Amino acid sequence: MMAIKTKERLPGHISENGKIMVAAIFVGIMAGIATFLLKESISFLSGMITHGLSISQFNYQFLIYPAIGILFASIFQLLTKEDLSNGSEQLKSKVASSDYQMRSNMILSPLLGCLITVGLGGSAGAEGPSAFSGAAIGSTTARWFKLSPSATRIIFGCGAAAGIAGIFKSPVGGIMFAIEILRMEFSVMGLLAVIGASVTSFAVCFALSGFSWNITLTGHQLFDPSQLLWVALLGIFSGIYSFYYNYTQIISGKFFKHIPNRWIRAGISGLGLGVLILLFPPLFGEGYNTVAHVINDNAILFYSPPFCHSANTEILLFGIAGILLLKGFAVGATNNGGGIAGKFAPTIFAGCLCGYIFAIAANFLFNTNLSPQNFALIGTAAVMAGALKAPLIAIFIAAEISDRYNFIIAFIVVSVLSYIIKRSIELFISRVKFAKQSIK
Repeated sequence: MMAIKTKERLPGHISENGKIMVAAIFVGIMAGIATFLLKESISFLSGMITHGLSISQFNYQFLIYPAIGILFASIFQLLTKEDLSNGSEQLKSKVASSDYQMRSNMILSPLLGCLITVGLGGSAGAEGPSAFSGAAIGSTTARWFKLSPSATRIIFGCGAAAGIAGIFKSPVGGIMFAIEILRMEFSVMGLLAVIGASVTSFAVCFALSGFSWNITLTGHQLFDPSQLLWVALLGIFSGIYSFYYNYTQIISGKFFKHIPNRWIRAGISGLGLGVLILLFPPLFGEGYNTVAHVINDNAILFYSPPFCHSANTEILLFGIAGILLLKGFAVGATNNGGGIAGKFAPTIFAGCLCGYIFAIAANFLFNTNLSPQNFALIGTAAVMAGALKAPLIAIFIAAEISDRYNFIIAFIVVSVLSYIIKRSIELFISRVKFAKQSIK
């Protein structure tokens, strides 16, 4: 009788929930390895290009390599017969249409395309392709495990979350990506699977990278709660900038959509991006080195004659303002001109410079004693929250990429206010447009 009972209990050897958890951990391991290899490859390739730069004269490789990257990415998409751009947006569309099936070749294609684009200087991040690749890992794993449609949906979400958790080394950020960006709803079992995949991906990538964070901080920054009013004002400033930042991307996107020939589009975007980077070299690539330099109180190395004397505060501020004004155009050219990249890392970069320039301006105008380095760190959450309409993911990614959870209150305040201000501006403009149309 015991043998019969045992047989009855083990018809499939493992329950559906058990399969889901095993699949989630496997997806987390694979996504962690994939994101580590992508990040290291981008760092190696961009390091080769930026090695031996001159501070006192123009570095014309900035004019050439980003254009080559976008052109090669366009060729790569033509050869693979896949649209690999705007990975996060494509995932949102898949979730909205309940389409959780992805071909296995989509595991490597986004990563290779991103390496070409960002490694050669594209002004964007690696998170969109990482999430896209992670979702493909999840979809493929679900087929291997012969999971039901509902379980496939969970593992698809696990893969996308694991891709974000690995590339940012932010497990909570990965979970928030699936919930806040992709708008996926999970049962308790599904949420546990997403948590397992995200934590596993983070742990694998963190261990393989020598237990280092994306932004290595040399000092021990401390947050002063008495400066919360200034943090709130930074949130308002960042919300206004987030609207401008998104607007410049929209303009850029519309411009390139009106160019039907992909080669002309890639050529114009690549050369335009190259000119911007030639004048403002910190626009090159993801920008994490610049973020680390700013927060660690090191001079920003512009590698461009107009701003090479960065010890001069006025010249430095002018250069930073120029970067902030042009960053949205640079990201738009990268993502809409044929490149394969993400939109998260640029908001961290822009937010860091927003916080830095805000603190310096406040100190100059109001004789305050704000730390530009601390406000640069706080700013890493601000523009992400506003521009991406995702305050929760901004709070946790900002805390985790720098290992500074002691700033969590500041991250919350600046993210919520930036999001509210940005949304308020959008609602006001939409109401004005509606009122004008009603009058007509």
